[in-house]
Amino acid sequence: MQLTSFRPNSITFSSILHVHRVTFATFKWGMDTHAQITRCEFTSHEIVIRALINMYLKCGSIKKISVLFDKMHNRQTISWNTIIAGYAWNDCSKESIK
Repeated sequence: MQLTSFRPNSITFSSILHVHRVTFATFKWGMDTHAQITRCEFTSHEIVIRALINMYLKCGSIKKISVLFDKMHNRQTISWNTIIAGYAWNDCSKESIK
């Protein structure tokens, strides 16, 4: 995409983030994707934020999950489910209940 004039949208970024597996290489790639999302100003799109939270929860980055969730303006049920699952997945049951 970067070699062409294609301009990604929120669905493009969400799709890219959902393919990440839990390895250091893909975590680095995910962080690079997060930087691209920030440059393209998609950080206010809930679908993109949920995909970022999901990617970071798979990699065990609890601090990133919290920061992203706190920045969300419109938290829908699926957003709450994602953050609760993220904490539970990473053995943070107290935070999950809180």
